[in-house]
Amino acid sequence: RRTTGRRCVATASRRRPPSAGDHEVVLRVRNAVGPSECILTVRVADTAPAFPKAAVRARRLTVGTAASIAFDKATGGNGALTYTLDAAPEGMAFDAAARTLSGTPGEAQAATTYTCTATDEDGDEATQTVSVTVVVAG
Repeated sequence: RRTTGRRCVATASRRRPPSAGDHEVVLRVRNAVGPSECILTVRVADTAPAFPKAAVRARRLTVGTAASIAFDKATGGNGALTYTLDAAPEGMAFDAAARTLSGTPGEAQAATTYTCTATDEDGDEATQTVSVTVVVAG
């Protein structure tokens, strides 16, 4: 509705919906005529997080030499994302906040695929993998 020459003030409380689905939003408006209230239904889509690519570049590491492998930042999803790694080569650890696998590999291993999982607040997941081979120097 369009009004000309009248000032209308709307106030809103911005709060993130607790989950995907339909949520009622109350819009309260006060103008020269008086207060008015309208109830709107807002549909929040349940979106899953996503990585920009399915895998990071395969890595060949050397026993006894420090190394670091960074996973990409996932986007989307509902709420904050948490990151986990299914396993790590001996001597290495995963830093979830930095999305980085780092350390000094302690033993040789054949090519092994590790999976980083990004999980949003309502349990939707995305994965990104890396293939890691660890060799003895020489």
